[in-house]
Amino acid sequence: MESMKIAFDLELTTEHPASSRGIPVLVIDGEAYGAGDLIPEMPFGEPLGWVYNGAGKTCVDIVRGHIVDHGHELSPDATYMCMSYMATVGVTAAPWRREEQASE
Repeated sequence: MESMKIAFDLELTTEHPASSRGIPVLVIDGEAYGAGDLIPEMPFGEPLGWVYNGAGKTCVDIVRGHIVDHGHELSPDATYMCMSYMATVGVTAAPWRREEQASE
């Protein structure tokens, strides 16, 4: 898998020139962001305004939130892409995996 749509104009991809060595980048409105980059501020009325909720929120939060909400629906390739992105800032465990292991 080389890219996956997260929502609206958000895409996790290895096809952008900013991606290197198979590590995906999050593309927001055509701009590439690494996992540790801050989410660009946008007014709430803008198409991506829902993403921004204050200072200090990073792009990895978008991907982590996507996994929390949709992890059970993701293909193995999509899961791998999300995990590769999150691992660049030290986030290594998917939240839904921990919950499943705890209930076993």
